[in-house]
Parts: sequence; C-alpha cells; structure tokens
Amino acid sequence: MEALIVGAERAFSERGFHGASIGYICQCAGRTTGAFYSNYDSKLKLFLDVFRRHSDRTADYIQERIAEMDTGRDLAPSSPGPSPRSSTASTWTSGGSSSTSNSG
Repeated sequence: MEALIVGAERAFSERGFHGASIGYICQCAGRTTGAFYSNYDSKLKLFLDVFRRHSDRTADYIQERIAEMDTGRDLAPSSPGPSPRSSTASTWTSGGSSSTSNSG
C-alpha cells in the first residue's frame, strides 16, 4: 500500500487527479492494477489517503516550527478584542429571533 501512495503522489502531481489513470499510478508505484484493486476500490479513496498523508505532513511541519519558536513572550493579546462572531452572535436572542432590525 505504501508504494501505491508514493506512486499516486507522483502521478497526481504530474498529471492531476483526472489525468492520472489507475494504470499510470500503478506504473509509478511499480505495482500491478491487481495490487491497486486489492487495496482500493476507487482512485478517489487512494487520493484521499494521499491527501491525508500530505495534510499530516503539513500539520507536523507546522507543529515543529512552532516548537522551535522561542520568543520568550506570550503571543496571545493581553486583552482580546471582540471575536469575529461577537457582533453576529449579539444580534440573536435565546428564542432564535433577531434582536436588531435590518429594515431599510
């Protein structure tokens, strides 16, 4: 399965999702189409595994960079401003109706 994911990364990066046939993915992976179908029932499911791997790598990279940062200070603001939703949230009452008028 690892070889298929690596082969799919290459195939998708070269040809895109639609341009990378299952045959080409298998060629890049050095595997047969039988090996593909014994692990996946669609190209989309393989793509999702490739996407998850890429997302996990990105998240790991970001976490490593954050861990390397040592600024010696708290990056959070001392008095947070209004949240982006606060103005919207304050216009609704607990009953679900708007407490402001938008007539115009």
